[in-house]
Amino acid sequence: MIAFFSTSLAQTNDQPLNSIEFILSAEEQLWVAEHPVVRITNQMDWAPFDFIQGGNPTGFSIDYINLILQKVGLTGDYINGYTWEELHKQTEDKEIDIIHSLIQTEERDKLFLFTSPYLDMSLGYYAKTDSLRIFGPSDFAGKSIGAIAGSGTKFAFQQKYPNAELVDYDDVLEALIALSSGNIDIYIGRIPVVNYTINKNFMADLELVCDVELSATTQVNNIRLATRNDWPELRTILEKGMASISDDEYNLLVNKWQARSSNELNFILTDEEKAWLEENNIIRVSATPNISPLEFVTVDENISGITGSYLDRISDILDVRFIWAKNKSWTEGFEMIKSGQADIISAATSTPERNRYLEFTDSYLTSTNMIFTKRENATYSTMENLAGKKIAQVEGFAVTTFIKQDYPEINLIEVASIKDALSLVDQNEVDAFIGSVMVATPTLSELGIDNIVAVGETPYRIEETIGIRSNLPLLASAINKALNSISAVERTAINRSWMSLKVEPKQDYQLVFTIASILILVITVILFWNASLRREVNSRIKIEQKLMKSQEIAENANTAKSAFLANMSHEIRTPLNAIIGFSNAMTSEIYGEINPPKYKEYLSDITNSGLHLATVIDDILDLSKIEAGKLQLVETEFDLNECTIEAIRMIRSDANDKNIELTYQEEDALVYGDKNAIKRVIINLLSNAVKYTNIGGEVLDRAFGTNQGGSPRIGNE
Repeated sequence: MIAFFSTSLAQTNDQPLNSIEFILSAEEQLWVAEHPVVRITNQMDWAPFDFIQGGNPTGFSIDYINLILQKVGLTGDYINGYTWEELHKQTEDKEIDIIHSLIQTEERDKLFLFTSPYLDMSLGYYAKTDSLRIFGPSDFAGKSIGAIAGSGTKFAFQQKYPNAELVDYDDVLEALIALSSGNIDIYIGRIPVVNYTINKNFMADLELVCDVELSATTQVNNIRLATRNDWPELRTILEKGMASISDDEYNLLVNKWQARSSNELNFILTDEEKAWLEENNIIRVSATPNISPLEFVTVDENISGITGSYLDRISDILDVRFIWAKNKSWTEGFEMIKSGQADIISAATSTPERNRYLEFTDSYLTSTNMIFTKRENATYSTMENLAGKKIAQVEGFAVTTFIKQDYPEINLIEVASIKDALSLVDQNEVDAFIGSVMVATPTLSELGIDNIVAVGETPYRIEETIGIRSNLPLLASAINKALNSISAVERTAINRSWMSLKVEPKQDYQLVFTIASILILVITVILFWNASLRREVNSRIKIEQKLMKSQEIAENANTAKSAFLANMSHEIRTPLNAIIGFSNAMTSEIYGEINPPKYKEYLSDITNSGLHLATVIDDILDLSKIEAGKLQLVETEFDLNECTIEAIRMIRSDANDKNIELTYQEEDALVYGDKNAIKRVIINLLSNAVKYTNIGGEVLDRAFGTNQGGSPRIGNE
């Protein structure tokens, strides 16, 4: 169970309890003036006490602390985005001033200064539905138990059961997912926190199996505030703020958050709520008649489905009667709310438009909307991929409103029902439908459609609530209290009973026709099979003839190529031999000395270039040898330096044109290989280097050989 502490001071009507001067001493007021802002822990998902909603800190403990701060004149700066262990460590290191929603232990007494408790919250064991009950330590044998890392719950449990196998988790939802997946056998946690998380995330396979008794005292269940241990003034100020909270203020927070362990604790209806319900015990309900299993209307006009079960339970609790307002669609039902013809909508999600006319309860069911499309359209797996596509959505549904606002580039067609939307997808008149698996799957089964599947998740997570006309605040508060008094176990039973129902598929009257058509098709295929085989054989014969003709053409082309290469070699070699011969004669100065000496260097370059060109011609002729596999390298021992210098001379003119400096570092480089082949390699390397080097750059050339078996060698082994 959960108990709530009332610590109001004895007061008289003439004492201004909300006055800071009355609550705090002069020294404490001075301390507040010097420390106007205090840093406070804020967990991400310890609902309904301490969590984030819409980017803002919220929960019972947050509201309670804000009320204290208001009374003592402090401002809170909530620190979030960290795990519980990290927040605990930051408070220990005095980076945070106030930590809350924790129990007092001997170890923590060394780190923090604790206030008196403000909650007494029970612990519970949770397991998968239909698992064995927990009666004592003997039931822990061979079982893994999940707990929040660094929590007081884990510490207290380890103190009593040191041999238990505990598994750490960062948050409640992570632990419950592990429990649902079978990664752990038991989870130990605060009952109202776990119940809230189970209900919010529709974890129908988990339930409370036993309360936890860890100590003869209730110390482990007492939830407190604590401050850093070097600020005793802050602890005293918080205590005074807590004491100044009246019973009415405290109970207002209790009723707002409905932070109870189970429905065995009676919720509190105000006298005004009771009186209103006695005078108005028939409530008109706008319920969509055809979205099973969420809700539907039977032939005798009773509201059924998940919402119907919740309304039946609320009816028993509040002693009222719910009747269907006879709306044909959700949109018509909303119009009846506006006109006063209906009092509540049984399944609604908050939107700006609806907020003008409705007050919403807490959520009783959460579902994620998926993208449904034909199997062959699996690429429509995100909302962005639907840009420019047609989708069918039910008029008036919240997700329809959200899509219109967020994705105007999607061509949205509004229809009257989910059946209509899925039928349009099946008929290829639209590309997709966006809705919950819970409703779409049975509808597809009922329609006999098996080629539409969910291909992707959308960002729209719909919280189903009960919407009450905004001019009926007493009814709204009473229904919300009754809804929140329904335990997690009972909610699980409701959801599981409807989610496990199977919808009988629509009889396919075209089955016989389809089978007959297939048989006719098979017979037709057999009759034409032989003719097809004959055509295939003839086709292959023609292909083989074409291949033989192509081979003959290729052989003729090779012969022509060889003849061309031989003729080209002869035509080029004749003038080339003259160039090489005359340049050699001039270089040898047979007819006299050559002046200036630079001309002699140019003649040497002409000779080398001619020789290289002759080598290139040989290479061209070698192509035919390569194809025939008869190419042989002429391997000799030669000076790589000499070979490199000759190559540089041939490239130098191109380098000079780009103002590129060619630098060569000579080393001992006597190598073994085909000199002409290696020279061609060096020329190609230098040519590429000059080509891709910026104007004014530098190309570094270095010759070396590799040692194999004691002799420097380059070439083909």
